[in-house]
Amino acid sequence: MTHKDKKESILPRPCNGPLYADWDVIDYVMKIKEEVKEVVEAFRLYNLNRDNDSYLHLGRELVDTITACISTLEKLGFKADDRERMYQEVNDSNAKRDGGKRFR
Repeated sequence: MTHKDKKESILPRPCNGPLYADWDVIDYVMKIKEEVKEVVEAFRLYNLNRDNDSYLHLGRELVDTITACISTLEKLGFKADDRERMYQEVNDSNAKRDGGKRFR
């Protein structure tokens, strides 16, 4: 699959609606911290149970964390095209690091 394939090009939508109108950047950063804590707890449960529900819960918590990060980037002024360009820059950089062993 290339990076232009539809499934791979879906970008998370930032949480930027009226509920967040009075949020500052620090509020978004604290949301990232909250979501990371939820990832750690979801992983703990997954590690104990090793069942499909725990697996899916962990995946959703990881996606929530990504969404919190995207929301923070947007609050800082990075638009979708900026974020897409940054993803490409990071992917390109990671592809070269560690002897090219970061990606399959």
